[in-house]
Amino acid sequence: HASKHARNVRICMWVSFCSSLTMQMAAGPFLDVYMFQVSGSNALVGGVESARGLAQLLAAPLLGVLADRVNRYQLARWQAVSRAVPVLLLAYTIATDSHRLLYVAMPLFAVSSHLGDTVRQALLADNVPDGPDRTRVMSRVFSLRYLGNAAGPALQAIVLLSVGGRSWKLSELRVTLLAGCVTYVLAEPSALFFRQVPAATSHPAAESLAPAAVDSDALCVADWRQAAVLRCIHGGLRKMWAIPVLVETTFLLIVLGSGLSVKFFPLYFTQNFGVSPLGLCALNFAEPLGVALFTPVNPWVTRRLGRATYAALLMTVAPVMLLLVTYLPSIALVAPIFVLRTTVARCYIPLFQSIVATCVPFEHRGKFAAMGAFRMSFFSASAFIGSMLADTYHSYQPAFLVTAIWQAACVLIFAPVVFWMPRDA
Repeated sequence: HASKHARNVRICMWVSFCSSLTMQMAAGPFLDVYMFQVSGSNALVGGVESARGLAQLLAAPLLGVLADRVNRYQLARWQAVSRAVPVLLLAYTIATDSHRLLYVAMPLFAVSSHLGDTVRQALLADNVPDGPDRTRVMSRVFSLRYLGNAAGPALQAIVLLSVGGRSWKLSELRVTLLAGCVTYVLAEPSALFFRQVPAATSHPAAESLAPAAVDSDALCVADWRQAAVLRCIHGGLRKMWAIPVLVETTFLLIVLGSGLSVKFFPLYFTQNFGVSPLGLCALNFAEPLGVALFTPVNPWVTRRLGRATYAALLMTVAPVMLLLVTYLPSIALVAPIFVLRTTVARCYIPLFQSIVATCVPFEHRGKFAAMGAFRMSFFSASAFIGSMLADTYHSYQPAFLVTAIWQAACVLIFAPVVFWMPRDA
């Protein structure tokens, strides 16, 4: 089955790339600017984000159960077809400036996106054996996702140049966003070509491990690498389950802090520094490109430091850089630090995913993959709070400051994972 596993992994990579491109062009920073322009307030930006998060929160339990109980390959194909509905609704909303329909279109768009991400993440774990291979493949997929995020602004710049987009006119924003909706045809339909195969085993001799080779807790674990990790964790099965719970809790709290600020970076750059549409495209291009280029370094560093230690180091550096972005006075200084800060802040995400995949058995991976919906609901709720802070203080800096302090505190919650997780696992 090796060739079919490799084929499925390649499809996951391609769909991740194209889906990110569509998301960046149709529902990225330019949509935030469009919402502000069409309504004249930060409230629509925060309100739509909150509606999107609430929809994901309500859908999350169902998505997790579906990913574990329904055939994942069939579910991926169904999602690829059904995604046309929210894409068409979003296109109609933008074309007619019916901005209140965004409260319906964006939640549907988000739930469909999350269903695809949940299923593909579970399929990726099913088709790649645990260990260095999984860390490498997940980092590669993560890089491709951010290359898609970089390709989006590059295509947006081409569209803007074709319509003479030198200012923030609604007509030019509308054309750019509609072009993003058209890119749907490159993404999800590729999932129709998945081929169903048994899950990849972590070791060809997994079934031959003698009972004497593992303790009673390790016998409860489905694959040999999980058993090896378990033997290295003082406290056994209980702490092995505590690790993914702590990782997901840390991830959720980081996302909660990010929601206060992430949606408002485009508005911060356009209003505080007078960045043009093409300038915002350049920033949006450089930001994910930095992530895509830096993420492949993860496997090299983790072999020396361990996944958990490296993740904690990145989590410590990112808030310091956000403070510099908040208070430096010049866009020439802010722009490169903003790109570097985003790179650092995103590179620990595949490390989180890899740690969770190592500690969670096959039959529960869909549920943990669906945790992304809970994270996005918290992100969306805090985005509404961020919009209120921005309107109250007439500045985005208070929200950025709270984000930096909050995310720095998250390192303390993650600290036990550094001590419990074996460095070479």
